[in-house]
Amino acid sequence: NTKECLMLIYLKGQAVMGAAVEFKDSNAQHFTFTMPACMFKLQRRSAARYSFPNAYEIYVYINNKQNKPLKKRLIDISRRGLSFMAESREEAAVYKRGMVIRRMEFCIMGRKMVADGEVRNITGFSVKSAGPIRIGVDFARISKMDADYIESYVLGHIFNNHISH
Repeated sequence: NTKECLMLIYLKGQAVMGAAVEFKDSNAQHFTFTMPACMFKLQRRSAARYSFPNAYEIYVYINNKQNKPLKKRLIDISRRGLSFMAESREEAAVYKRGMVIRRMEFCIMGRKMVADGEVRNITGFSVKSAGPIRIGVDFARISKMDADYIESYVLGHIFNNHISH
């Protein structure tokens, strides 16, 4: 009695890969699957990333120079960092590559997290760009438990998205 399934392989620090296989059998110690006809790479990043759908409203709170929290919509997240949306070129101009952002606060599935980050890239920031601009931030300081939680959240979403399609 075989059942078709998707097997995900997470090569930590390298990629997320998948294969369509058939489950054949199991016992107390092993699972048996058919040999996959081919493997495919789902993500090329060293840390798997999850892009939040537009319907999700997940925010990061960042203190500005006046120590007032700014509420910014998260675009995506991984164990290594996150990106958020700046609404205008003027707002994006505040963030310079290499800038350290202290005590970013965000909540994923009810878990509150705090991290320091460093601005790595600013996408969509050109003379012709209009509309939101993506600010990419690498975590400079985040607890291992929070990074592991984010990684589990991201891999769970990758798995669920590929199973449902």
